[in-house]
Amino acid sequence: AEPPELELIDNDFAMEFNGTDEYISAGNPTELQFTSSFSITGWFKCTGSTYKRVVGKDDGTNRSYYVQVQNTGVLSAGVFTSGINQVNTSSFTVNDGNWHFFAFMFEQGTGTKIYVDNNASPSEDLFGSSIDNDPANFEIGRKGNNTNLFAGDIDEIAVWNRLLSVDDIQTIYNATNNNPGKCANLWSGGLGTGLVYWNRMGD
Repeated sequence: AEPPELELIDNDFAMEFNGTDEYISAGNPTELQFTSSFSITGWFKCTGSTYKRVVGKDDGTNRSYYVQVQNTGVLSAGVFTSGINQVNTSSFTVNDGNWHFFAFMFEQGTGTKIYVDNNASPSEDLFGSSIDNDPANFEIGRKGNNTNLFAGDIDEIAVWNRLLSVDDIQTIYNATNNNPGKCANLWSGGLGTGLVYWNRMGD
């Protein structure tokens, strides 16, 4: 069966970051202090060959999870377990100046998955440890120690305290891929369940 269609929300804006001093902090709310499975999705657009942090809860000392564009132009994401970076790197180049969609998921006891754009085969990193719940702020557009600042656009960062299904990911991608505002109503189609953070730029 085809994934359901989501209601579109009129939104023609995205977050623009200059790569120097612009970022967004949501603080350290309990809703984003994960100790078990979670999912993060969003869109971004960038060029260049420097590290660019899309989103994360990681200040270099207190470290939990992150998504970033590597200096090689591919997307990586990971979680920290007992201080060890369990990094998962996708093979898709994403620093080409085009919009790219990502879904990053952590399943406790199994590992992480990264989906990029409309590719149904994720990059996987399998391990059995749980995630470190360190007291760093949840930030969009930089690493918390003011490095890896993002230069480009980011939109529709959403976080769930559960694993998204492949159909959930496809539903979000289908709804936002051809919508210039990159905004779909995540409260419809059952996607509101477990949704703990959603940055709808322009609302």
